[in-house]
Amino acid sequence: MLYLFIYNKEIYITVIIIFIYNVVVKGWLFYFERRHIMSKRITSLVLSLCFILSLAFIIPNDALFTDVEAALNYNGGTRNSATFIIDPGHGGADPGAINGSRHEADDVLRLSIAVAKLIDQSGSSCALTRVTDITQSMDSKVYIANSGSFTYFLSIHRNAGGGKGVETYYNYGLSTSSPGARLATSIQNHVIGIGCWVNRGVKSMGFYVIKNTRMAAALIEVGFMDSPGNQDTVIFDQYFDANAKAIANGML
Repeated sequence: MLYLFIYNKEIYITVIIIFIYNVVVKGWLFYFERRHIMSKRITSLVLSLCFILSLAFIIPNDALFTDVEAALNYNGGTRNSATFIIDPGHGGADPGAINGSRHEADDVLRLSIAVAKLIDQSGSSCALTRVTDITQSMDSKVYIANSGSFTYFLSIHRNAGGGKGVETYYNYGLSTSSPGARLATSIQNHVIGIGCWVNRGVKSMGFYVIKNTRMAAALIEVGFMDSPGNQDTVIFDQYFDANAKAIANGML
């Protein structure tokens, strides 16, 4: 559990709040005890209840209760060092966008593994945050990336909302010449170069996984799950290999 305290400032704040809260409560209760208003047994029970309630109501972050996995190669073996790390968005209990029986988490997992294979075959190296349909919190994804030795991070997603096309993001507030922005631009240009996607451009946004990873980071939305007539899903499937190759080339 300690590994998540290192990377999550919200948990630091939570621990401080719990500490202060319990010190104040303890002070009042021991005051009442000394004045014989409460017995020691009742004081102990009240303190225990206060601490439990503090944990239940002050800590909203499920990362404290999430099992964190290590970074993996596309075959499922541990890989803690690589030039690139890819995060297939969502997974497990979080399917992402849904269209009928089609889940975003499944689509991006297949695509992420295909991209990782191509990068490895190029002579470079690539790890992934997951290679199976497992549940991961965003904190887990960030921890996996930050705990290894990686130069570039890419989170792969599919969009929703009835639009069309591909867009790629880098962290909000960075300049267009930053490594994250250059990574996003290169990936977007290569994917649009396939010639079948609507170009929604390169944008900046403070998405959690690209905001909190320590390396150059980007996030791509590879078409809409619910585009009119399922046009984007058709492109995703018919040009699957071309999409994987374009993303890989954009990263390299």
